[in-house]
Amino acid sequence: MNIQDITKLFDLEYFDGPLLSLFADAEGDFFLYKWYDLSMNSHQWLVFKVKYATVQKYLNGTSSEFEVLNDQTPKTFYLIEFTDKGKPNLVKTIPQQTILKEYDGLKSVFFKSEMCPNWKAVQHFFKKDKINPTQLAGLGASPEIPSLSAKFVISQGNDNLYYFHLVDESGRILMKSEAFGDASNAMQGVESVQQLLVAKPNY
Repeated sequence: MNIQDITKLFDLEYFDGPLLSLFADAEGDFFLYKWYDLSMNSHQWLVFKVKYATVQKYLNGTSSEFEVLNDQTPKTFYLIEFTDKGKPNLVKTIPQQTILKEYDGLKSVFFKSEMCPNWKAVQHFFKKDKINPTQLAGLGASPEIPSLSAKFVISQGNDNLYYFHLVDESGRILMKSEAFGDASNAMQGVESVQQLLVAKPNY
């Protein structure tokens, strides 16, 4: 994993700063940043890959944070810290059993929506919308796809602006939005497109 190539999607837990954040790479794989410790010069984070279904169960309150750490074996945990320029540097990898022993107390810790600053946007992200391919044709998607389950993804670009993409189950981007100044405006854009998708086509 190249820690430089993953993009932040949402903070899932925030208290005087992010404690647990969701990231994704260009292949559609998901990663979590979990605050770990404070070193001499910077904050340290655990970074690890996580299944989409695991995050869904965690957000639904059916899986504890410990289960998120233990959703697959083996699992690699990267300890990173950020430079003064905001670039992540790999400090070391930590064995999964070491992490599970250290965080055994998380077996009774579950997701709290009040700790999530963008809970509405997160809910939309993890809600799969069944899309009619004929309705996508006018938005630049491929009309020849016989059936499709797609979702909207909101992310922050390197320009610090927000964008939304419509992504199918294989990770293929079906449409891209214009830039938005903040996540709430991007969410409004998603809602506008969703209204177009469910509306009957005009012939």
